[in-house]
Amino acid sequence: ANFQNAVQQFTGNFPSLIKVEGKFMRSGLKQYYGSPAKTQEFIAQLSPFMNDRQKNQMFDIQDTLNDLVINPNKYAKIKAWTNKHAYFIQQAFQNQVDSVVWIGSYNQFLANKPLSMSDVAAQKEAIAQGDANVRLTQDSLLPEDRAAYQTDNPLIQSLLQFTGYFNTMANLNATQYKKLVNDMGFSITGKGKGNLIYTFMLGLYMPAVVSWIIVNF
Repeated sequence: ANFQNAVQQFTGNFPSLIKVEGKFMRSGLKQYYGSPAKTQEFIAQLSPFMNDRQKNQMFDIQDTLNDLVINPNKYAKIKAWTNKHAYFIQQAFQNQVDSVVWIGSYNQFLANKPLSMSDVAAQKEAIAQGDANVRLTQDSLLPEDRAAYQTDNPLIQSLLQFTGYFNTMANLNATQYKKLVNDMGFSITGKGKGNLIYTFMLGLYMPAVVSWIIVNF
């Protein structure tokens, strides 16, 4: 059932650490697993973007569950059934990652907000930060966010269907590298080196290595 692909969704936690501090990711993870439904409801009430993202995923999951329960009654459907089953798990895992990244980003901004900022303005910015960090680290599911080169005939689209994610990762890493160099400079022994290595490890190396381990073991 290609369960390995579903588990690979959890590697999305690594690049999110470029944007969200580990302590806020951990607290977000604890909050999510403490009450998944309540946490998702809280996020959906605050963020139209996440509400739409979660609803799209949940409608797909419900349709798949209906097929799994009602329709898999012919041998000819077994392969399609298992493919849908894997995709359902993949969506569920990605939904969890999205929620943890969002709540971590939201809590991080509120914890570090400027003292001069009003509560209303801080709430609005925390929501915007959560939305942005999910898009920047987990890719967008919106059709309007597809790159122009991906929109072509079905053959071209099938060959390029995953390049949007890798575009997202490239932009995330390149932007962070540029920011680090602009903020603190770079030298062989300076502080910038450690930050650049940290970004490389979380943005490129760890997702690739962990994905390889999942596929091969």
